[in-house]
Amino acid sequence: MVVWGAFETLVSPSWAAGFTSLRGYLQPIGVLLIARELRPSPKALRVLLVAWLALGALMAAFGLWQGATWTEETYRAEGYVRQDGSLVVPPTIVRGQVFVRPASMVSGPNELGVDMVLLTMLAVLAIPGAKPVGRVALGVLAAAFTLMLGVTFSRSAMLAYLAAWAAIGLLA
Repeated sequence: MVVWGAFETLVSPSWAAGFTSLRGYLQPIGVLLIARELRPSPKALRVLLVAWLALGALMAAFGLWQGATWTEETYRAEGYVRQDGSLVVPPTIVRGQVFVRPASMVSGPNELGVDMVLLTMLAVLAIPGAKPVGRVALGVLAAAFTLMLGVTFSRSAMLAYLAAWAAIGLLA
């Protein structure tokens, strides 16, 4: 993934845009590499997982709110515009209505979608080791992350979601 992403960045018409996207997609992998090098204790890993899931819940809640209530004018008023005045995320048409795909707290709907895929898989994979109440909470989080993924309309993230489930199926 890193090699392919680097290649795509190099052949991108805009190296700055390509590098920004690559950086956003590789940040979660960076967390994994740092954690692997630091070799934290199981308790520290649990704290990291809970913190990451909590942040993900905030991202999903904000993104769902954006998707349900924000209009093109709201995005403009909140500063989601480029220097030339265009929206960071151009509007699209969904069921005949203008819809601006939510970006939540990240750079755009595609990055948000990838984050939701990772968070869904983290929640799902944590379910077997959780207590009964924790299992319910993790299931609710996985459902919320999946819903948020759908609202992003990110085709690449949806493909990643299918690939992640296929990988889990192979591991099971």
